[in-house]
Amino acid sequence: MLHKRREYHEGETLLIKYYRLTRDMSQGDLAIACHVQKEFITQLEAGQNITRDTRITLARALQIEPWKLCKFNNLEKLKQTVQKLDRKFKKKRAGAKRQRRKKKVFRKRK
Repeated sequence: MLHKRREYHEGETLLIKYYRLTRDMSQGDLAIACHVQKEFITQLEAGQNITRDTRITLARALQIEPWKLCKFNNLEKLKQTVQKLDRKFKKKRAGAKRQRRKKKVFRKRK
């Protein structure tokens, strides 16, 4: 029973990250949308317990139904999907950061 609860909780935290990444939001963006601090979102994704009110707030910010943060079939498949999305998201953010740096250097040379 304890194993199932732990698995459920882990799936729930992965679903938060999954929906955040599919919406192309950083933790800071989600924190702003939920009117909380970024550290709170970090703690939720790291495994802090999620209350019903928090789940509703997150669902509204992610523009999904609250029950979608509770429903998953295969934990391993969800982990793999979130890892792929996370790599893609980080790569995209790094590319955007590189572009901003190039623009700054170009402006300074003029």
